Amino acid sequence: MRLFCLDKGKVRMADPSSWRSDASVEHYAVHDFADFAQEFLRRNSDYQREWAEMTAPDAVMSASATRSEDGLVGRWGLCFPVRPDASPMQEPALWRPEHAVGVVTIEGPAELLLFAPRAGVEVAADHLIGDERHLVLRSGAVRIRLCLRQSSDRVAPTFVITVDAYAVKRLAVAGIAELVLQGANVRLPKRLAPTPYQCRRLIQMLRLHDALQGGAAVRDVAFGLIFPRMTPLTGAAWKGSGERRHAHRLVAQVRQMIGGGYRRLLLYG
Repeated sequence: MRLFCLDKGKVRMADPSSWRSDASVEHYAVHDFADFAQEFLRRNSDYQREWAEMTAPDAVMSASATRSEDGLVGRWGLCFPVRPDASPMQEPALWRPEHAVGVVTIEGPAELLLFAPRAGVEVAADHLIGDERHLVLRSGAVRIRLCLRQSSDRVAPTFVITVDAYAVKRLAVAGIAELVLQGANVRLPKRLAPTPYQCRRLIQMLRLHDALQGGAAVRDVAFGLIFPRMTPLTGAAWKGSGERRHAHRLVAQVRQMIGGGYRRLLLYG
């Protein structure tokens, strides 16, 4: 498993040599789209810096500024800050419903905020922000993300589905959430989960980033992760190779994903 620690506000690998080992892949085995999005976000150096500034002993930042669109959470798609050194399994991110298909919004009277899950459903994250309560629930291998919102206009809990290009997916996720909340044992439908190919691709991108952060050269990564069965090229053969061009394209894609492209994952691919 890949380990991270904080070093002057940055996330770094505790064991840079581990990127060559396939053992780290197991760490991502049960990740869903939102988990992968969090993995990319927590590797963002700007986010790491803002987190370090916010949590510094002498930091002064109001709750309203933290939650604003321009603050730490708003512009990253979050509704509450998440530690960059915590994996999704340790501390799942709480995403803003408008940015994440997998967050189910339920509005209701004040009693809704006192919601308690049924036996067998684990609360992985729980935070009250004003008149909203944000939760991540685990039921077997399925994670349900909820935004419970107090509304004086609702006499009973009511699902709120944004009518946009992703409304069908939002409806499907709400249906899964309802079954879990009723105590049913369910699996996430394939259309709502990363495909095996997507998982391999995303894991490869994360490992590539970690390797480069650990001091590996692009050539090392190319033949250690991207083309592991090829005999490594050297000199002019490497500089003019298609493998080198492909590796640099993939590095650019990784940087784009970490820089903000992870938000596409919140819309389920």
